[in-house]
Amino acid sequence: AARGIWDSGAVMNIFENNGRKGDLLYYMISGERSYQVNNQELLTLHPGEAIFIPIDAKYTSKVVSETRSEGIFIDFTLFSDNDAILIDDPFFVVADDRFRRRFEAVEENRLDRLRVRAELYRLLADFSSAAAATGLNKYDKAVRDAMLEIGRHPENELDVPKIARECCLSETGF
Repeated sequence: AARGIWDSGAVMNIFENNGRKGDLLYYMISGERSYQVNNQELLTLHPGEAIFIPIDAKYTSKVVSETRSEGIFIDFTLFSDNDAILIDDPFFVVADDRFRRRFEAVEENRLDRLRVRAELYRLLADFSSAAAATGLNKYDKAVRDAMLEIGRHPENELDVPKIARECCLSETGF
């Protein structure tokens, strides 16, 4: 993991022809960065958003904000018996405040390989959960989010009436 700062207008086109040599997780701290594939604008990454770009992805990115851009990037390669590691869609973006903490934990522990791997797997699990939720309706997503939160913090006392309301369920149904 490393923190990078790029000037306004900076273009990164080294992956345009041959693609990435590894997978990438990137968290945007400040500024904005656009991503183009085949000279067509695909998306713009904003502060607080994280992106997963898989190995072999071909793209160009450019700092489009008027100020410098800062982010944390993690280049890695995982092997998984020729299956997709995380998601099939390249350039998957999520916006969730826990991602910044995870990226910073990888950056802070970069000399401790075991801790880096543990944090990387947590990041991948969070991305995978977010990817799985993209096809859910709002009610299913609410239940899934509640289950994830309970799983992340089993030590917390449950406010069943509140959680049930957020999931649009009765307490008994929840």
